[in-house]
Amino acid sequence: IHSNTAIDFWRRSRKWSFVSIDDVDEPPSPDRDPGEEASGGHLREAIAEVMGRLPPKYRQVLVLREIEGLSCIEIAESLGLTNATARWRLHHARKMFQKAWASKNRSACPPDGGD
Repeated sequence: IHSNTAIDFWRRSRKWSFVSIDDVDEPPSPDRDPGEEASGGHLREAIAEVMGRLPPKYRQVLVLREIEGLSCIEIAESLGLTNATARWRLHHARKMFQKAWASKNRSACPPDGGD
């Protein structure tokens, strides 16, 4: 149930993010930098893209740990794994994410031409 809920949450959050008007405490400050707000949306999209590259079993443990906040023991119980297997998958999922993130950033920012 946890893994399906986490996957559903991840799928929904990739497309749209709605905020209730009741959740807004104050109007935006005129001093706020619009560039910072725009980069936050791009960051979410970039993270979702990199997460989408991970194999499902690794993406699943990463979502359960980093987004849902479950412990490795809770992840193991919800997925029917041993605690050691859940920790191993989480470790490899993080390494895979870091590698994919670095690859994405290298391709997004080509090196200087060396004028």
